[in-house]
Amino acid sequence: MSNFFLFDFEDKNIELFGIIMRTRNILYKLSKRNLHRLDISPEQSTILMVVKNSPVAPTPIQISRQLLREPHTIAVNLKRMQSRGLVTLEQDSEWKNRIRVNLTDKGRQICEESFNPEFFQEVFQDLNEKEIDQFKGILEKLLVSGMKKLKIKDTIDL
Repeated sequence: MSNFFLFDFEDKNIELFGIIMRTRNILYKLSKRNLHRLDISPEQSTILMVVKNSPVAPTPIQISRQLLREPHTIAVNLKRMQSRGLVTLEQDSEWKNRIRVNLTDKGRQICEESFNPEFFQEVFQDLNEKEIDQFKGILEKLLVSGMKKLKIKDTIDL
């Protein structure tokens, strides 16, 4: 796959960054197409999974930290999801100024349908098990490095 770009980069790091960004865009478009039938976005699908897998009902700020997204982005999505009956936003019983996010039955069902194993198998079908493990390790290394540069603490604080 040489000459992947219409122009030549002298710097392999720039080329690698460009490939990562283009790959991210392609994966996002594939995800969006897959979720169209459920009328949710990839971001909303991911929020549903975070809420579903949280040991206690998370707060919007915990969701934003977990997903490395801006709080207002999560808030907008949660309001849309609430209006569609996918989540409830309830006042915390101990902290009155804190909101907790819970899945509704409809939200739980949409969450299950949105993480269709066949979709992910198809996306990564060209990678063997060893390549998947290597790729995962490399992405985790880049993620940790980037988080350090941005001074982001470990986000697993739900």
